[in-house]
Amino acid sequence: MKEHKKREGERKRKEWDQMLEGATEEERKRLIDSRKGLRKERMEKRSNERENKIQRLTASKQHGQNIVVDFEFSHLMTTSEIHSLVQQIMYCYAINGRSTSPGHLWLTSLQGEMEIQLKRLPGFDKWI
Repeated sequence: MKEHKKREGERKRKEWDQMLEGATEEERKRLIDSRKGLRKERMEKRSNERENKIQRLTASKQHGQNIVVDFEFSHLMTTSEIHSLVQQIMYCYAINGRSTSPGHLWLTSLQGEMEIQLKRLPGFDKWI
């Protein structure tokens, strides 16, 4: 998959370079400005989506359904079970973040291996 994506990016880059080579100075400027405009729109859209997500998750703290996951039993689990549960929690967090009406996810009694595994997740300390 990565190779395909890399080849596709290279192909698009070659097409872009060929388009710029065959263009006059005016056309080149117009093409570049057009591309910059599209990129700016994408970045603004992404920024707005991020702000909306933060607002939804913040509002869920006050008005959303509380979802509590108690990890006090984690000392009874094997390493593979802990890993599997961490994957499930990541999935729940991701789905909750995309939801139109997210719940407030509480993770309680984090200790031992479970705490270590969750803290290894990139961005875990920033989970809302």
